[in-house]
Amino acid sequence: MEDLQLTVGEGPCLDTFESGGPVLVADLASAESRWPAFTPAAVALGAAAVFSFPLQIGVVRLGSLDLYRDAPGPLTRTQLADALILTDLATEQIVQELDGHAIADLSWLADPHAEVHQAAGMIQVQLGSTTDVALMRLRGYAYTHDLPITEVARRVVRRTLRFQPESETS
Repeated sequence: MEDLQLTVGEGPCLDTFESGGPVLVADLASAESRWPAFTPAAVALGAAAVFSFPLQIGVVRLGSLDLYRDAPGPLTRTQLADALILTDLATEQIVQELDGHAIADLSWLADPHAEVHQAAGMIQVQLGSTTDVALMRLRGYAYTHDLPITEVARRVVRRTLRFQPESETS
């Protein structure tokens, strides 16, 4: 589901990370207007409900914890409390990992999608476009070829895939 969200550029994880607040969707099928690309694909994969919680310390956002369910319906109070406990535990684990590493060596914390950003920069140069256009083309290619965006990015970085400017039609 994470690759799907990155590929289509929308979804609960991204909303949670951007807003810093939880995203609780008891019936994913009803969220198509919110996430028109993510929702049908997630439902096709068996997700019926999604609950996303920010992993953060104060104002520092570390990521998000997404929980999916194959049946629609809201979380009960107990389930919500358990999800919040899991969120705290995950955040604590990340902080403990950070404490165990030298500040000079944060390679383990590197953006797992750095190759996507690198590929977007390469596509931007190939197309003579903006970064937004390059990311849209990268996502579009991944989506239409049913590939994870990370795989398409890897091909671009390895120079086995090159993007061409769209030909102008008169």
